[in-house]
Amino acid sequence: MLRPIFRPIASVVLLLILAAPPVAAQEVTPSEEAGNQAYRQGSFGDAVEYFTKALSETDEPNHRARLQVQIAWTLFALGQEAEVATHLSAALVEDPTLALDDSYYSQEFLDLFKSVQRRSFESSGQDGTPAPDLEATIASVNDRIASNSDLEGALVDVDRLLGAYPRDGRLIPIKVQILNLLGREEEANNLTISRGVGTDSAGYDAGFSAPDLILRANRLLEEGDATTALQLVRQAVQRQPNNPFAL
Repeated sequence: MLRPIFRPIASVVLLLILAAPPVAAQEVTPSEEAGNQAYRQGSFGDAVEYFTKALSETDEPNHRARLQVQIAWTLFALGQEAEVATHLSAALVEDPTLALDDSYYSQEFLDLFKSVQRRSFESSGQDGTPAPDLEATIASVNDRIASNSDLEGALVDVDRLLGAYPRDGRLIPIKVQILNLLGREEEANNLTISRGVGTDSAGYDAGFSAPDLILRANRLLEEGDATTALQLVRQAVQRQPNNPFAL
């Protein structure tokens, strides 16, 4: 059961421990430094959390792009390729000219980056409009939800994100929340049923690894959904009873 989760780690573990991904000459934020340390120690789940936090500590697009790559590379080690593509797409939104050091990353990761890069180019070429910034737009949407303002605009932004990042697991629950706030309960219920999301955590089936469940639980907890977060962590404990992060 554990082999699929740790297969990618076995192929890159020495490379991962030797050094953090190469980053251009930029000031390292506190969370980024903590992430690099956790990364070198093999605490990949912690590293993802720190690198994600570091995104809010810099306004430099290239720096944010490199942080997104660090998140993607660490998730790649955890075998979470769906999430890898999401963060690589976000990196290209920050810096469309982004290039990776082919002497550091594995060929499989580089091929995945090229695939995302090609899709990003083809998508932006359809109407000339680049994909929206994933993290910044989610932050803006959450602010509007918290203040109960411009919910219709927030819904439009979420739909744009779903078109650009359809595999990001945060977006459907956010859309359901907005629909309920707008009084469109029937649409929210239909979306919940069709996409398998909601407080019963039905959307997190056996296809998700324990690390993936833990990361998603952390995100839900940050968003204030402690009930679903607890359910996901319970699933993670069932799959890996000795996982210290789940416990």
